[in-house]
Amino acid sequence: MSDNRKRPGLADHLRQFPGGVDIERNPLPSRDVLDDAAIEPGIEIQSRIDRVFKMCMSVYRDEDRAREFLGRRHMMLDNKTPLEVASESDAGADRVINLIGRAAYGGAV
Repeated sequence: MSDNRKRPGLADHLRQFPGGVDIERNPLPSRDVLDDAAIEPGIEIQSRIDRVFKMCMSVYRDEDRAREFLGRRHMMLDNKTPLEVASESDAGADRVINLIGRAAYGGAV
């Protein structure tokens, strides 16, 4: 028997971060309404944050701890939150993933 409850999505997780991450609650319009250029930046940001969140969950194994880490400023990220850095670019997301990996495997963070 399948479970019909809706699983929390990425946007649901992001709404719970400290500092109030601004996530549009309305679904994206269909591609026939907007051209690809208008939609792609939002999808790219969600994809980067999803990669970072998955890595964070693989290390912390606790959503509250993962959200706390992603919402807390870090000196190795120029005093920005990991979520801010990951949202900026692919390189920023890679930087955050690298930081999480260093923490997981005993590196200095």
